Amino acid sequence: MTKKESTEEKILQAAEEVFVEKGMSGARMQGIADAAGINKALLHYYYRSKQKLFRAVFRKVFPRFLPEVLQVLTRDMPFFEKIEEFIRRYIQTMQKHPHVPLFVIHEFSRNPDEFADTIVEVISDLNLNLVELFKKEVETEIKRGTIIEIDYRHLFVNMISMCAFPVVGRPIVQRIGFENNQRDYDRFLEQRKTEVVKFIIRAIKK
Repeated sequence: MTKKESTEEKILQAAEEVFVEKGMSGARMQGIADAAGINKALLHYYYRSKQKLFRAVFRKVFPRFLPEVLQVLTRDMPFFEKIEEFIRRYIQTMQKHPHVPLFVIHEFSRNPDEFADTIVEVISDLNLNLVELFKKEVETEIKRGTIIEIDYRHLFVNMISMCAFPVVGRPIVQRIGFENNQRDYDRFLEQRKTEVVKFIIRAIKK
């Protein structure tokens, strides 16, 4: 790793921590420079604006979170097995990186249009034509008579939301349903990997 690459990596790591803690609007370039151990002028040399730095951080964080999960949808495997693997990996990835979905929701709520544009750009960079692939696969299964007539968008959103909410809403659900017992809630999340699969397949299987 060159000195330039090392400095840039330090900047991105520091910026990620600051953005996660304070959000886009609360973060300051000076604070990020301080966290990276460099002066503000050098930070501006690498990233001329906070928005460009935020996009760079998101481009680093988002691929860490999703490619392993999303690429399941491109694999050549039976449809129900693919759903099972997708759900298992999605919950598992969120367990490893619980701050990422919170980070996404927090920033999306502040500036939905701009943040949505950033997500679309990053997904485009990953070169995964997932929407069309998933749509064709659902349509194929409908024609085969293995699943009911269903809009592929509803199916995808159902899978995502049923996996994501227990992780994003953990502070509330853990207190209300589990008397704030972290160990019990961890077991619950493990159970979700099979419970969500069973629920989704029962709902769509013909």
